[in-house]
Amino acid sequence: MTVEFYDILHDRLIENGFTDQRLNDAIGNVIDTCVYPTPMIANIISWDRMIKRYTHNQMCDMAIQFGAGIWESHLCVEGIENRVYWISKADADQYGIKGKI
Repeated sequence: MTVEFYDILHDRLIENGFTDQRLNDAIGNVIDTCVYPTPMIANIISWDRMIKRYTHNQMCDMAIQFGAGIWESHLCVEGIENRVYWISKADADQYGIKGKI
């Protein structure tokens, strides 16, 4: 793989809000299913277990709309380049995702 491949992949991972866990899952899928000798960025980015993720601002908006209990039903996770998101605890339990300590 070329340096350019990794540069573009890195940019696309950030733009698509990939977490470390999501990236590991996507890479594992490509390793298991890629039929060509060289995977494409689309092979990594397109495979996904879609989990709705929320920014801090979105969580604050939901807390205003639905009440402060929203923070108890969501888990803070760290994404690529230390970006922080919140996901529902149900999704975290279903997919074995660990939160930030």
